[in-house]
Amino acid sequence: MITTVKRFRLFRTDDPADMERYDELINNPLCAITEKLMEKEVDKIYEEGQLRETRERICWLVHWKERQL
Repeated sequence: MITTVKRFRLFRTDDPADMERYDELINNPLCAITEKLMEKEVDKIYEEGQLRETRERICWLVHWKERQL
């Protein structure tokens, strides 16, 4: 019997491990992406009340269906 499971995950594009997992997902014939959103995360670093650094990174929010045997 084949069942379908809905899944969700956040993939950070600057993290090689996340991108490897994403590649495994898109190359898996049992998985079908149903929605993919692109978001930008912003990290602000403060020292003594002053903004010292701002870091931005792109993330993918991915929803998919996975068939399980």
